[in-house]
Amino acid sequence: MKQPRTGGTAIHVAALAEKNGWRRETYGETVEGLPLIAWWPGNSAPTRVVWAAIHGEEAVTLQLAHQLLRTVRAQDACAVVIPVANPDGVLHATRQNARGIDLNRNFPSAEWQPTTFPTYWPTALTRTSEHRNQWSSAGESAGSEPEVRALCDLIERIQPTSTVDLHTPLECVIA
Repeated sequence: MKQPRTGGTAIHVAALAEKNGWRRETYGETVEGLPLIAWWPGNSAPTRVVWAAIHGEEAVTLQLAHQLLRTVRAQDACAVVIPVANPDGVLHATRQNARGIDLNRNFPSAEWQPTTFPTYWPTALTRTSEHRNQWSSAGESAGSEPEVRALCDLIERIQPTSTVDLHTPLECVIA
């Protein structure tokens, strides 16, 4: 029997994640007002946080996170999984969020600086496709972006022993 189309992959992934025992929680919203969704494991307290697609043009990472939710039973998991840390960037196929900020460079840290940085290593090829540029802004202040504040609040709440941030800068997945 042919399955009806009901809104795309997100509903399909959600249904399978819930079937596997994952619990969905909205932990914030983006600049454009989209929900930030985290998936919680079974009844145990999570000890890790995994997030993907903090760079919107690195959509392969969200596919990996979705695969985790579809195939790993929540009762066997120890991590909160965030398949899309930058929904606005994914929808616009851009590295940055809707304000043009590279969220990975916006986290509060001793090294944070209010300047632009090379998006890629200075020795790398200049990337000039329509969705990539060579420079990224770190934002007006450390933690200025709602996506970063929400993720920091979630990490503070969970107090994980480790975090995993998935990326695909060189057309391969790295953590």
